[in-house]
Amino acid sequence: MRWLFMSCHVCSGYRTDTTGKQACELCGRRIVGYSLLNPTEMHPAGRKCNPRCKPGRESASNNAHADTGAIVGASAAASDSPTTAAAAAASPPSAGAGVTQNAVSRKRPAGEQIHRPLAPALRNAATTFSTHGYLLQHGAAADLAPRWMQLTSQLRDTPGNVVWERKRNGFTQANAEAHAPTDLLERTEQLALAQLRAQGVPGQLERGDVKLLRTANGKGEQEVHMDVPEAGQARACYTFLIYLTATDSTALCQRPLTETARAFRWSQTVAALQLPKHFFDSFPVDAGDTLLFRADAPHYGVANRSSTPRFVLFMSFHPAGTARPDTEQQRYPHGVVDP
Repeated sequence: MRWLFMSCHVCSGYRTDTTGKQACELCGRRIVGYSLLNPTEMHPAGRKCNPRCKPGRESASNNAHADTGAIVGASAAASDSPTTAAAAAASPPSAGAGVTQNAVSRKRPAGEQIHRPLAPALRNAATTFSTHGYLLQHGAAADLAPRWMQLTSQLRDTPGNVVWERKRNGFTQANAEAHAPTDLLERTEQLALAQLRAQGVPGQLERGDVKLLRTANGKGEQEVHMDVPEAGQARACYTFLIYLTATDSTALCQRPLTETARAFRWSQTVAALQLPKHFFDSFPVDAGDTLLFRADAPHYGVANRSSTPRFVLFMSFHPAGTARPDTEQQRYPHGVVDP
């Protein structure tokens, strides 16, 4: 799947030479791969061929025009092309597609994209549960979301009883397992397990922590992380989210799990090169949309751009008969600063 990133120079803002190879952002000379682990991968956008490289006046002008035109042109082609839009709407999603057809075809309001998305053809290929570890489905919990949302309005902090606990990045969370009706917990668990079985996940799984997450406007931007810090345990655990309000989804990694599995061993320096945030996509979601992902899949929560609070239900799963993971502990490849 590495060709997805090699072939999408324009979407990523890279400068290329006449043969399509990545070029120095200043002088235009072709440059070679940057990766400490894989020398065929590309430099981050803006890379120079030499620390002392300086553009001439003409080169700098041409570079600015080329980069601006490439990014704007790619964005317009992806969103405005009738052929592309018609093909995306007409063709059914492939088996195991991580983003269902309804979720892919919905568009954000003009000017409100917070991540530059993959071109539609690449997005369908790059977002599968089997290769990337996540499944985003439209309307799968449309009947459950209103009940969970009603519960959020009933949970209030009182003197001596703090229900909504403040966490890193400015969001708050409540222990939903302690307050939700039994039938609501069971129906949500059954929905998640049905999705896991549909994706061929073997073995018996048990429900772990259940939380309600509340995020105010402008809050909630997280660092890239995996939900379970130990690699072996993370590969066998899963996270299930129900979006209770219209918002932006968790940002999901474009790179397949075969490449990101090593992130548990990477130093912060290598992780910054291998998992920069522009390698992640966030999709528009509605109340009742669900996201299922493996606990070893890199992701991060994006800031809430809405003027109203964002609410999300979180439910974790682990193999039956094993210890329940502490979902307050995650693996942060880039590192994280405690508040």
